[in-house]
Amino acid sequence: MQHGLDQPMLCIDEKNAIYVTPKELHGPRVPIHIIKSLLLGKLYCESEICRDMAKIAARSGHPGTECHHLQRTNSAQRYIPPPPLNTTSLDQMLNKGLMSKSRVEESKDLLLKACEEEVDCVFPIFWGEYGLAQTYIYFSVFTNLKDNWCQLGRTIVTFDTHSGKWHCPCRGSKPRLSCVHRCVCMWWVFQEHPSWLKDNSIASPEEIEDIEENEEDRDDDRKPSNETASAVIKMTEYLMRCKKIPETLPQELTVREMVIPQSFVPKETKCPYCPGPCYPNLSDAILKTKCGTIYGLFSVHKGVAVYIKECPVCGTQVRFQEYNSGFHNFNNKVFLTIPLCSLLTTGLSNHIAVGRFLRTLGEHSKVYIPQNTIRKAFYHFSALRSYTYNYFCYRCGHHPPILIADSNWKVAFDLPVHLMRRPDLTNTTSQDTQVNISARWETLEKEIIATGFCDGSSQNPFSSPLTYSAFTPWIGQNSRMSDVIPKTEIFKGLSQKDRLWTKRPIEEFDEDRILQVLETKGPRREDLTKACNALGISASGSQSDLINRLEELLLYKEIYPKMFVKLHKAGGGVLHLGCPHSVVYYQSPLWWQESARDHGDALLSFKFPPTVFISDIAGRVARHVNNRTHQKFFQPYDGRLCAPTAENISAALEKKLEVQHEWVNTLQSSMGPKIHKDKSTDRFTCPHPLTGTCERYSLYDRFHEKNQKRPEERLRSIKLLPDLASVVNSASAEQINKELSTSRYFLCQLKDIHYMFALRLNFHLHNQRINNNFLQDIQKMSNKDVHLGQHGNLLIGVDEETDKEMYRRTAVKSLTEPQAEPDKVEEDLESFTVSLFPISEQNKAKLKQLYIAWRREREIIHRFSAYATLYIADLRSVCPSSLLDEDQTKNMPWLNDNAVNCRLAQIAAETQNVFALYTDVYILWYREWSQKNAITRSHVQGPKNVQKFLLPRIVGGNTPELGNHFILWVFDVPAKQE
Repeated sequence: MQHGLDQPMLCIDEKNAIYVTPKELHGPRVPIHIIKSLLLGKLYCESEICRDMAKIAARSGHPGTECHHLQRTNSAQRYIPPPPLNTTSLDQMLNKGLMSKSRVEESKDLLLKACEEEVDCVFPIFWGEYGLAQTYIYFSVFTNLKDNWCQLGRTIVTFDTHSGKWHCPCRGSKPRLSCVHRCVCMWWVFQEHPSWLKDNSIASPEEIEDIEENEEDRDDDRKPSNETASAVIKMTEYLMRCKKIPETLPQELTVREMVIPQSFVPKETKCPYCPGPCYPNLSDAILKTKCGTIYGLFSVHKGVAVYIKECPVCGTQVRFQEYNSGFHNFNNKVFLTIPLCSLLTTGLSNHIAVGRFLRTLGEHSKVYIPQNTIRKAFYHFSALRSYTYNYFCYRCGHHPPILIADSNWKVAFDLPVHLMRRPDLTNTTSQDTQVNISARWETLEKEIIATGFCDGSSQNPFSSPLTYSAFTPWIGQNSRMSDVIPKTEIFKGLSQKDRLWTKRPIEEFDEDRILQVLETKGPRREDLTKACNALGISASGSQSDLINRLEELLLYKEIYPKMFVKLHKAGGGVLHLGCPHSVVYYQSPLWWQESARDHGDALLSFKFPPTVFISDIAGRVARHVNNRTHQKFFQPYDGRLCAPTAENISAALEKKLEVQHEWVNTLQSSMGPKIHKDKSTDRFTCPHPLTGTCERYSLYDRFHEKNQKRPEERLRSIKLLPDLASVVNSASAEQINKELSTSRYFLCQLKDIHYMFALRLNFHLHNQRINNNFLQDIQKMSNKDVHLGQHGNLLIGVDEETDKEMYRRTAVKSLTEPQAEPDKVEEDLESFTVSLFPISEQNKAKLKQLYIAWRREREIIHRFSAYATLYIADLRSVCPSSLLDEDQTKNMPWLNDNAVNCRLAQIAAETQNVFALYTDVYILWYREWSQKNAITRSHVQGPKNVQKFLLPRIVGGNTPELGNHFILWVFDVPAKQE
C-alpha cells in the first residue's frame, strides 16, 4: 500500500465499532464509515473500490488484505460522546419558523429511534482540529435504514460554513427539499453554534449546454467519381482487412504531429485484390490530384500531391492509407492528422460535438474548416479503428448478475415521415424479428468507410434501407448468446390474439377525445376500452397495458394523421442495460417508444440472463418475457421477491417485510463470486454462473416503486432485500441518462448511420473510462501485476498462463465428472469432440474476421494448386467458429473433401519429391479395385522423381471409423511400402 496512515480516524459508535475517516488524501476530506471489531467479527469499508480490491486480492490468494482505511484503526481516537440533542432547542426552531412542524416530528422520531439503539443520532466531525481544512463540517447521522447511501445505518451530511449550503446523499427526497437528516444536523448546529446558520439553501445544478447550430458547409468543387460498385467493394474490404487502425495508438502518434510531406504515395508494390499466389505488380505512381488538404490541430496545409497506383490486370486502384505515417486519408483530397483524430475522439468521450470542436479550432486558428466533410472523415477514421466494443465491466465480468435498464427517449433519431407507417405483418419474415449484429455492424462500418470512395455522384454499395432491424442493438461478444439476437419492434402495439389489422368499427371515436384520454392522469377503464375499440386493437389486460398499447399504436401515421402531428413522435430514443457500476452491457436504438418488448429482446440476447433485472416497468417486463418463454424466465413468483400472499403484501405495505436469499451472500463474499458450470440445454432454467441460482427477479428502481397501483407489485421493491439494496445503486441507469443528455444536442442531428455509430462508440468510450479508472485505482492499491481473467474479472498477482491453467483445470474437472445419462453414451460416441487444442489469440482474431456471417461461403482464402483451392466453407469444417469460444468442448462437423485436399497440397509443397493425390483419386481407386482388383496406371502417374505419394481416405458416413479427421496413406515408391 502506498497510502499514508496519518489521516484522522474517529470512533463514533463504540457499540457497533463504527469509525469515520477521510475517504481521499486530497481535496475535500469527505468521511466514510468503516467497521472493524475482532470481538464482533465484523470488517467492512463503505468504499466500493476497497471492497473490490479485497475481493480481487482474495481471489488471488491474499484473503487477509486490508485497505488503507481499515489500517488506520490502529491509531484511531477513542470514542468521545458529542453534546446530545435537546428538544427545547428544536421547539425554538419551530417558533422561529426555521423548521416545519412535520419535520420537527420526524426529527424527534429519528432521535427516539437512535436512543433505542443506544447510538448518537448526530455525531459532528471537525477535521480542522486535526490540521485539515475546516471549510466543510461533516455530520454522521443515524438513519435506521440500510441502503447503498447508508450501508452501515448512518449517512454523511455536509455543511459549507462559507455559503451555508447543505448536502445529503439520501434518496427519496426532491433535490430542492430538505430531508430529515439535514434537519437534525441543523438542529445540532442551532443548539451548539447558532451563528453558523445563514440560510437553508441547496446548490442547483448547471444548465445543459445550448443546442449546437446546424450550419451548412459550402460545397467544394469535386470531379465526379468513376469508381464502379465492384471496385468500391474491393477497396473497402481491403481497407477493412489490411488497414485497420489499432485502438491503442503509440503516444508519439497521438500527441505530436508529423512533418507535412510533399506528396502521398501508396507503399504497395503488388496488387492486393488479385488472387495469388503470383500477385501482379502495380503500375508506377499516378498523380491523382495536386490539391490535397491536410487538417491538423492548429493548421491547414493545402496543395499536397496525392498519387495512386493501378493494377494492370483487374484495373483497381490502390491509394495511400498508412496510419503510422501520422496521417489519415479520407477521400484522396482530405487528410487528417492522427493527433487531430485522437483529440476529436477524446472530445467525443467528454460529450463535445465534432462540429463544435472544429468550429472552436477554426475560430482559434483563423482558418476555414469544412465541418461536415471533416465530420465524415473522423467517422471514417473511427470505423477503421479496431475498437473492441466488449461492453463488459471489470468488476461484474462478462455475465453480470444484476442489470439496470432504462431508456432515454430524448436521444432519438428523427425518422423520416414516410417511414411512420404501420408494418405489413402478412409479409413479415425472420429478418424483421431478429438481426445478426456482427454482420449488420460490419456492413454499417463498411458503409462509412466506402464514403471515402463514393461521393454524391455514385451510390454506396453497402447502403441499406432503413427498416426495423436496421436499428441494430449491440451487446458484447462474450455476453451475448450468439451473433443473431431478437429485435421484434415490428410487433409493438399488437395483441397476441390478432396480429393482423382488424377492421375499423362503424362508430368513430374523435381524435381529440383519444388524446384527452391519454393525457389524463387517471383515465377510466371504459374510456380506454372505447379508444382501443376505435383503433381496432385488443382491449384485454390491465389499464397500464391498454395505455401502453394505445401509445405505441398511435405512432402509426395511417391511423390518425391529426394525432400524428400532435404527438410528434420521431424515433423512440435508446434503451440501455447496465450493471450497478454504470457500465453499459446492451444498447439498442428504438424505432418507437420504449415498451416491455424492447426489454424482453434485450434479456433474451444474453448468454446468461441476469439474476436481478431492475427497470421502471418491472411488472410489464415480467409478464411479457414470461409469455414469450412459456413462463420459464422470471421464476419463482413471476419475478417477485416472495410469494404474493395477503400476509406478504400487507407486511410490504406497512414496510415490515424483509426477505433473504442465499445467492446475495455470493455477491458480498470477500472471496468474490465463483464460476458455476452447468450443462443444462435449457438456457432459461440453467443457473447463473456467478450467483449459482436459476431464479430470476424483475424489480422496480427506487424512483418508480411507489407508483404501482397493484398491491402485489410492492413485492418487486428492492428494499425488501436489504442486503442487496445496501450495495446496489438502482439509480445508475438514470445517471447514464444524465450523461447521455449532455450528448443529445449533437446525436439527434446526425444521419442514421452516424447516429447509430456514434451512439455505440459513445457507450464504448463511457465503459472504457469507468474500467480504466477502476483498473488504475486497483493498480495504485496493489504492488503486484493486475490481470484480466478469463471471465472478465480482474486478478492480482496471477499471470495469463496461470489463469488459463486455472480455467483449464476447471474445464477438465467438469468434463471428468459423471454427468452423461446412460441412454446418451452411445449418442456421444457418434461425434468427434475437441477439448483442448490451443489456438493463439492472433489466429483467433484472424479466424473470427474470416467468419463474418455475411461473407460468401465460396470466397477464396488461398489457392494451393490447380486442384486445391481453400474456401471459407472448407476452413469452417476444420475449425468451426464455436471452437473459438471459451468453452472448447464442442462437437466438430465433418471435414470437407476440399479441406483435406488443401492440407495435402500444403504438406506436399513443404517436402521435396512428394506428390499429393486427392479425394477424387481415392474414389476412382475404390471403384476400380472393387470391380477389377486393379488400378489403372494413368490414375497413379505423377511427376518424375516422385518418391512418395500421399492419398487421403475420408472418415465418416458409412466408414467404420468415427470422427471428422481423415486417414493419410503414404506410398513409398522406392521401398514399395505402404
